[in-house]
Amino acid sequence: STPAPAAPAAPKLLKPLVIGFGGGGKEDAADAGALGDLAARIDERLAELSALQHGLRDEVDLELERLADRRDEDDAKWRALDERDASRQKADAERDAARAVDAAARDAA
Repeated sequence: STPAPAAPAAPKLLKPLVIGFGGGGKEDAADAGALGDLAARIDERLAELSALQHGLRDEVDLELERLADRRDEDDAKWRALDERDASRQKADAERDAARAVDAAARDAA
């Protein structure tokens, strides 16, 4: 598995929106503070989601590796079965040929 890239810093998209709305000093400050708090919470949530996304990618990568390993194991088992079947067929053919030779020798005698 490739190491997960470092989580990018959450974008600060809402920070520039913290401006006054024309209500006057204390109201503007309260609005700006509320928007600043909201922006901070959104930034925190974006960072959490980014970390979650990277964690999920790691889990998917590990699962894909497990599936690939299992496929390789299954392929090896099938190859072994095919080789065993071919060996049995060869042995059967050799036995049948030997019986035919024995039968021909008996018939000739």
